[in-house]
This record gives sequence, structure tokens and C-alpha cells, in this order.
Amino acid sequence: MKKCYDFILPYKGYASLYFGYRQGMRSCYNQAITNLLNAFKLDFALMTIVPEYPEVQFSNGNLLAPIPTGLSSAAAGTFRVEWYNNAAGDPDRMADQLQFAVF
Repeated sequence: MKKCYDFILPYKGYASLYFGYRQGMRSCYNQAITNLLNAFKLDFALMTIVPEYPEVQFSNGNLLAPIPTGLSSAAAGTFRVEWYNNAAGDPDRMADQLQFAVF
């Protein structure tokens, strides 16, 4: 639990607003912590906790998943992402934005 709390601390405010929707007593923050608890795996052979980074979600909602078609880095500290436009002409989907979290 401590490792999950330390991991979420830098983006706690973001996760509290954008990780799913409040469901009864489950706040957005609680849902984000649950995601981390499920993504941090116990390695019983080495007696360590290992984060499975592909399972970590920084936000969760009802937007379409991005379909990346290219990722490149022309210079150190920069990168370019290209993705397939799956908005299907929906004006609301055309206005979707993407935010990167780099760890």
C-alpha cells in the first residue's frame, strides 16, 4: 500500500478528478489506488513488489482508446506520437485531447 501511495503522490490531484466517476462510496482517487494495488505484483521468489507498468492507468473514462501508429524521438527529451483518428466524424470525439504522463 505504501509503494502505491508513493507512486500516486505526484499525480494525486489529477487522479482525484479524472479517474473514472464516483460510484457510491468509491471516489475517483480510491479507484486509482485500486488500479495501482492490482498493478503492483508480489514476487514471492525475490520477496519484492514489482509494478507492472502496462497495467497502470493514470486516468479512466469513457473516451475511445488511442490507437498509436508511430512514436519517434528526434532529440533527447522530446517525442512525437501519431495515432489513428477513430473519431468517425463525431464532433465531440474530434475535440478529445490527450495528456501524457511520463515516468
